Amino acid sequence: MEAIQRLLDEKKAENIKIVDIRALDTIADYFIICTANSLTHSQSLADSLEELLDKKNITYRVEGYTPGDWVLVDIGDIVVHIFTQRAREYYDIESHWTSMVEYVKSRRGSRNQKVEESPSSTEQDAG
Repeated sequence: MEAIQRLLDEKKAENIKIVDIRALDTIADYFIICTANSLTHSQSLADSLEELLDKKNITYRVEGYTPGDWVLVDIGDIVVHIFTQRAREYYDIESHWTSMVEYVKSRRGSRNQKVEESPSSTEQDAG
């Protein structure tokens, strides 16, 4: 994941964010989300990422290369989303996924909390 983040940074991707979605037990463990300056830049970032993955013999799938406003590179546990600024603002996936993660964590936390009985209810049961 660090190599991907470093590559995106070196290739001038902007606003690189990593969203940990492991709590959702879903399609991946992490999303890496970044912004490209143009459609051409978006495709160039995807090309560079493909070269890196090929060198490391890592299997991946690319979607959205054409038209390029949202290119998705699925690496299994990591999914890289390369957006143009307009598409990133429109889809706003990081807010949606972050909200879902927080919701799931809060629901799991409430199920794991020990419920304590009040002294009055215990005394009434004993009497």
